[in-house]
Amino acid sequence: VFAGVILLAVWLILLAFRGNIPSIFVIEHNVPAGYAGLEAVAVGPDGNIWFTETYGNQIGKISLTNSKIFTYDLANDSANASSHGIVAGPDGNLWFTEIYANKIAKISPITDDITDYNVPTANSEPTDIVRGFDGNLWFVEEQGNKIGKLSPENGMITEYSVPTTKAFPDNITASPDGNLWFTEFYTNKIGNISPSTGIVTEYNIPIANAGPAGIAIGPDGNLWFTESSINKIGEISPITSVITEYDIPVADAGPTGITAGPDGNLWFTQEIGNIGEISPKTGVVTEYNVVNISPTAAGLPAITAGPDGNLWFTEFQGNISKISPITGIINEYDVPLSHDTATWDWSKSLLENTKVSTLIGTNTGNTLRAIALIALFSLLIAGVLLLLGMLISAAAKKPAWLVKVRGVLRLILVSGGASIPVFVISAFIAIYILQHELP
Repeated sequence: VFAGVILLAVWLILLAFRGNIPSIFVIEHNVPAGYAGLEAVAVGPDGNIWFTETYGNQIGKISLTNSKIFTYDLANDSANASSHGIVAGPDGNLWFTEIYANKIAKISPITDDITDYNVPTANSEPTDIVRGFDGNLWFVEEQGNKIGKLSPENGMITEYSVPTTKAFPDNITASPDGNLWFTEFYTNKIGNISPSTGIVTEYNIPIANAGPAGIAIGPDGNLWFTESSINKIGEISPITSVITEYDIPVADAGPTGITAGPDGNLWFTQEIGNIGEISPKTGVVTEYNVVNISPTAAGLPAITAGPDGNLWFTEFQGNISKISPITGIINEYDVPLSHDTATWDWSKSLLENTKVSTLIGTNTGNTLRAIALIALFSLLIAGVLLLLGMLISAAAKKPAWLVKVRGVLRLILVSGGASIPVFVISAFIAIYILQHELP
């Protein structure tokens, strides 16, 4: 028994240095029937990939260190909130929209605390959100037919009406020219708004009923957008306002989200289950098939460039995925629905969503690693003392000095035995935090 305790201590010490918990401590679950409804995706200030779940009513993140997925339930915040757009704010939080709750909310990547702010216009259905160059958060209101601005300092929201009625503003992005550019799905226009004046300017797309959806700033300084209804990618110059359109070679692709990649090209998602790449220099489009898309899935809503050099995108039916711009290799990761977890997150179930690292008042990996090592070495020492005491006590001939100190030996045995559970618990807590709460 005591030899086993020592081996366990040594194993845990090696584990702490290795920074990895074996799979026997991980309970994995497949995504149940139904869709999590993944929508937007963004890089967080913590360097992880964050995403929204419209049907799952959650905010999720995937660690770029170990590919573990964490989800945060919005049920206590807003039932059926239907989170949609998400972006990293200038204040270190993740900001996201709640379509049906009619709110803009933020989540802290450190404490997981969620705070929300009501949009003044009722039933406005805020969807996409972006960080402006003015330091504010800007968002579109599909049903409110407005562009909203939120100050991260005080949560104050200001709204600006889109001149064309029932425009259905869909997605928004920030341009180096200082303006915010957005798509108008129903009225077939591209618009921009000046953050200094609030003036909105609109530009007609040449081909009718184009269905402009996603929009992003390209490496060439132009705005690139998807035309979901006519199977094209559009480009508009912020200087000349000239619009150029490029055909997608695959029929009925249904382009949706778009982003600038690290390779200088624009990458976009498609409803049919493809990822597309277009060169801003030549307009040539390259297609990549996402192999595990279900025939009944609603496609690939959004895409963003990750800090790891990959393009990360959402699959509506429940995967967060990435594609390498170098090799074209695609990796998919299952996202759990509400009340299902990718790993057995006992700290959140026992502590009501409070992080262990928050309770002990530290977020520093080195400090936690030191705690783990102290606990583990103490466990090793306790095991050695217990083993030594048992061997001496079992000896046939006991020296005279041993008889005199037998009371001390009993005390050592009792204290050593009682300390083992304490050391084991503290060790596992420290290692758990290193693995699960500091990705």
